[in-house]
Amino acid sequence: MWENGLVRRLLGIGICALVVLGTVLGPATASAAKAEAKVVIDQYTPPPLLGSWDGHVKSERKACEKERQVIVYRREGKENVEIGSENTYRNGNKWLWTVVTGDETEGKYFAIAPPTPKCKYSESKLFDLPDDNPPPRPF
Repeated sequence: MWENGLVRRLLGIGICALVVLGTVLGPATASAAKAEAKVVIDQYTPPPLLGSWDGHVKSERKACEKERQVIVYRREGKENVEIGSENTYRNGNKWLWTVVTGDETEGKYFAIAPPTPKCKYSESKLFDLPDDNPPPRPF
């Protein structure tokens, strides 16, 4: 009998410990979830100025913006051709990126920010060159 009561008591203590541990760790694991980020292509600057793609990354978690890798691709049929990659850099309160290519091939382009331990994968909308590009600014 005594042994049966002891087993019940130990079981009860174990269950209480698990409930307390779940309450303590629950919020910590929820905040550790990967954050959303948005990668955007802003414009293409044609050669001879540079031949570069410019954009930005926006997220509520700074770690998902700061020095985030961005890769630009051109869609060719069912294939995606990598054009180049670069990490974001800070300009004021924005995290910008520039991928210099020297290329002026017309087509549909997109940029991605690969997932990181703290951030989810992000893919920009398709950018149709030359149709989506704003006219060059006068100097």
